[in-house]
Amino acid sequence: MSTATVQQHNGAPTLFIDGQPTFGAVHWIPEPPQEGDWFAEPFIHQFADAGVHLIHCQTGCRGAICEWDAPDENGNTYYFERLLPRLRRVLAIDPDAYFILRVHLEMYAPWWQKLYPQELELWGDGRTENQSYASAIWRQQAGEFLEALVHFLQSVPEGERVIGYQPAAGQTGEWVKESAMEGHASDYSAPMRAYFRSWLNRKYETLNDLRLAWRDGRAMFNTAEVPTQEEQEEADLYHFRDPSRGCKGIDYFECVADLVADCIDQFCGHVKKASNGQALAGVFYGYVTELTWSNGFFHQRQDMIHPSAQRSGHLGLAKVLASPHVDFMASPYSYGFRGIGGDGLFMALTESVRLHGKLWFNEEDTRTYKFPPDSGYGVAKDARESVSVLTRNFSIGLEHSTAAWWADWAAPGRGPYDDPDILAAMAKFVEVGGKSLSCPDRSPGADLAVIVDERSFAYERLIRTLDWPLIYRQRHWGLARIGAPHDLYLLDDLERLPRPYRCYLFLNAFHLSAAQRETVSRKICRDGAVVAWMYMNGAIADNLHPDNMSALTGMRFRWDMTAWSLNMLLTGFDHPITCDLPANTAWGTDEQIGPIPYIDDPDAHTLGTLVSVRGSSLPGMCVKEMDGWTSLYIGAPNVPSNVLRAILQFAGGHIFSHSDDVLHAGRDFVSLHTVKGEEKTIHLPRKTDVVDVMADRTVANGVDQFTDRLEAGDTKIYYYGETPWEQLTT
Repeated sequence: MSTATVQQHNGAPTLFIDGQPTFGAVHWIPEPPQEGDWFAEPFIHQFADAGVHLIHCQTGCRGAICEWDAPDENGNTYYFERLLPRLRRVLAIDPDAYFILRVHLEMYAPWWQKLYPQELELWGDGRTENQSYASAIWRQQAGEFLEALVHFLQSVPEGERVIGYQPAAGQTGEWVKESAMEGHASDYSAPMRAYFRSWLNRKYETLNDLRLAWRDGRAMFNTAEVPTQEEQEEADLYHFRDPSRGCKGIDYFECVADLVADCIDQFCGHVKKASNGQALAGVFYGYVTELTWSNGFFHQRQDMIHPSAQRSGHLGLAKVLASPHVDFMASPYSYGFRGIGGDGLFMALTESVRLHGKLWFNEEDTRTYKFPPDSGYGVAKDARESVSVLTRNFSIGLEHSTAAWWADWAAPGRGPYDDPDILAAMAKFVEVGGKSLSCPDRSPGADLAVIVDERSFAYERLIRTLDWPLIYRQRHWGLARIGAPHDLYLLDDLERLPRPYRCYLFLNAFHLSAAQRETVSRKICRDGAVVAWMYMNGAIADNLHPDNMSALTGMRFRWDMTAWSLNMLLTGFDHPITCDLPANTAWGTDEQIGPIPYIDDPDAHTLGTLVSVRGSSLPGMCVKEMDGWTSLYIGAPNVPSNVLRAILQFAGGHIFSHSDDVLHAGRDFVSLHTVKGEEKTIHLPRKTDVVDVMADRTVANGVDQFTDRLEAGDTKIYYYGETPWEQLTT
């Protein structure tokens, strides 16, 4: 059996197969039938010819051919032999293929649901959905199935080419339940009730601690109930929950996150145990920034106002990253702004993933021009657009040292990548990705660290009006276009940051514990850094109060106790951050958000005015020089790219481009994706040679800036590493 591991290599987690570093290029194939004609055979050949020999395919208890199925006359439920003809079909086409199997564990099967009706997830309206994640019966049986599958494949020749397993549950195997995506309250099943009670016992040392936290003198560990729909959706002050008024809803959302993380750790542990550590284990997980965009993600109803994040179970990323059993994580790239001019951003906090030694697979499922024109998600109109978008998406993974897999949503008569120009680009991606492994320093190179807190979501009201502009739009409309890279981290990882950054941007750090506040003070607020805080950062500690913001930021705050739109206008242009910005610079959201913090500090320098209720003008963007660092508060979300660029410049960060195009960069590569065709100038951090890697074209020699012509809708990837490009090996 081949051995696959994830190991550090030149500063980044890297796939190793049989001891050799390997660029993680994966082809996710349509499911092959056991016999008969298979429309996708030519596409397997095409990807193999392009150098892609890692194959991702599906198995488990879902699909036309299930390996975990209804019991036969002898009570057997495993049908592993059904898998072998499909593996053989692929190996007959590409004998060099290795497999990563997505193993579906979500129990859609009527036979199982009939046997275990009490184990199904129960919605607030009385409907049931497959199994509860808290079902001990399901978790035991699914674990046994996983181990049996691994043991079986170890015993047959075809299994020698299986190097990894991806335990999958939830919608499409991505560990998100339909109830969360549809905005329904859940899970009221007996297993979930039992798990919640056990979780409370683990969190609170005594019954008195529980009663104080819940502000309920009658609360009991053995009678605690899952919060009602009203309790899940309520808030204490406009958008926020105040822990001093009760933590029942907060506890439940944290419990759901821990439950999913526990499941992932358990199932990946089964893979590791059964394979004696020789196989990879990983999951789709960590969609913390994507789930702030609710409407349209999984075709849910368009009138839904509830975000998915709190109920998704995807807020346990820190716990999953701490698991010794998880080797890799994956997601599609963001479904918003995919087409020409879009950004191709990750869904997850990939630098935290890298920091914990896990490998990230960026799933490429671009709708190329081979898809019907009404396919949505930025479907390309021709081969040129398809190649440009695919190149943009490949580049962000290249610059962040991730792996990639291409989802081949082929259908009879249609292959998404079945075009000579696209296939030539694929072959080039594999070549460039392989050479990138030889770069001597593949560690993060950005000057800007962007911080997201997964646990703060539990302290928010269940409505999308805040996180949509504060996180989702901020990343896509602002951060992707500042002309400089940014690294995304969990708040929980501040203690582990590999180095100081020149600038930090905290997006949603509403709640910080005493320990987290100490870490911020000791690790972040130092070394001349500029620390930018967004709306309501630091507002929640043991209670919800403006003094908590003051203690975190070093500026005195007051709150306007109302909900109103948050719109910022720059009004102070006598500071280096704002002096070169246009006088009409403004941003914000028209959503009703509250409360409205403003700065009341004579030592703070006002840069922007927050226009609030009844036209009041409040100091909403202020900067204050602290002891060894600079504090900057920005009270309206969706800060435009030119303002963010000015902040980073003030912090001493390197700016590659001022063109407002989509730019991604690492230590050795920089890419530019354009909407407007024109001459583009890129500034480099040192003098070096520059190579257009997709065209094998030397652009310049010994320069610290260069100009290149890009047409509208182009993507270029430039290598500027210290090692000559031709000396890097695949």
